[in-house]
Amino acid sequence: MLGLPAEVVVAVIGGLYALLALLNPRAALYVIPPAMALGPELPLGSVSVRPEDLMLVVLVVGWLLRRAGTSRIPTPLDRPLVLYAAVGVIATLWGAAIGTANLWSTHPWSASGFHALKRIELVLLFFMLTDSVQTVDDARRLVYVFMASLAGLSAYSLTRFYDTGHIALGPEGTPIHEPGLAAMLNVGLALGFLVTSRRFATSVLFGGVLLGSLYVLPHSLGRNFIVATAAMLLLVGLSRKRVILLVLPVAWVIAPLVFPEHVVARIQSLRYAFVETPYTKTYGAGVNLAQRIEPSLYYLSQSLPTSPVFGWGLASVSLGSIDNEYALQLVTTGIVGFVVFGWMVVVLVRTTRAAHRTAQAAGSPVLPIIAGLQHCLVGYGLYSLFSPSISAARAGAFFFLILGLVAVVYRCVQEVAPDVKPVRKVLGRPEFDPRRLEGAWRSA
Repeated sequence: MLGLPAEVVVAVIGGLYALLALLNPRAALYVIPPAMALGPELPLGSVSVRPEDLMLVVLVVGWLLRRAGTSRIPTPLDRPLVLYAAVGVIATLWGAAIGTANLWSTHPWSASGFHALKRIELVLLFFMLTDSVQTVDDARRLVYVFMASLAGLSAYSLTRFYDTGHIALGPEGTPIHEPGLAAMLNVGLALGFLVTSRRFATSVLFGGVLLGSLYVLPHSLGRNFIVATAAMLLLVGLSRKRVILLVLPVAWVIAPLVFPEHVVARIQSLRYAFVETPYTKTYGAGVNLAQRIEPSLYYLSQSLPTSPVFGWGLASVSLGSIDNEYALQLVTTGIVGFVVFGWMVVVLVRTTRAAHRTAQAAGSPVLPIIAGLQHCLVGYGLYSLFSPSISAARAGAFFFLILGLVAVVYRCVQEVAPDVKPVRKVLGRPEFDPRRLEGAWRSA
């Protein structure tokens, strides 16, 4: 840029961002999603960092200064997330003590200390987001920024596909197949607006986002994201809008007409999920789910007998070694960490479901948002069966951004119905009737 060294450019941009964070913290927060989606890795001494890592340091300092001596409005996810961060640190320190985790490594696959810091960073992102984004308009604006960032990543990866002639890739440092995650999440968010839309213009706009994301998705060659997105479409079609079911057979029929041969072969290789097939240049390695499960079982058989309580620590096993987020949580943080992880998931599901039911009954303007976030969480839950998800830096960043939005929407729904017991006190109780909130949004 202007012939200046990269270090100078980074320093100037960092200074401008620090000024923005000081003057308008919410606006500074809105810059995080584009940085997550489109930012390349930056060399910083012997390590590589992502732009949002540096930006979040600035935001955390400002947030702590603003939080000093003040109280915050809690959310149901606060305690599970604090414990999730704490157990990650404890497990990593324990792993360092028994020799399975390397606190001082700078390699991205084995840098246990940096992985623990990343987990703390993402949990802090949740708290900063829920403190900064307070209203329905703020939440909607952040969702639009998030969707635009994901669309930007999809568009960029498509240009990389035409450059390589083989695969859609993200910015420098992005894991392979990762653009498929952006496409999957945008499909889920767009579906939220489509299944609740009563306006033709809204249907056209988000229908375009849906189709564009579905077009980019196979170019990533990420079969885990293809399967998770297909399952998401099936579930949404069966439960919310039957017309969505037409997308799957139509996509299967027209795929050979719109995608290159090797992309079609990659999709069709899913037919051999339980058959051992040799590696080919056409579609790469076969799926063979039985073989994909074997590494997870192996590491579980090694870690649980030797360190069942806290596991081996974060980054004790490289993310590519275990193709299952649930098994990875158990190996790296043990039974205690897995229980905390399960508690976080249960609270998240209940909070999202309660917010959706209440918003639907009240005709709330946040209904499309919470519906879309639900779809994204379904996608995460499914794709976590085949790959590490929230333990990966970029995928984890998107996940915690979604968690923050869920908490904000939940709080917006709760605050607009002051005559009803807080949703967090009736989660899971069948006697709670959200129809009592009919008209609350209009009268508020």
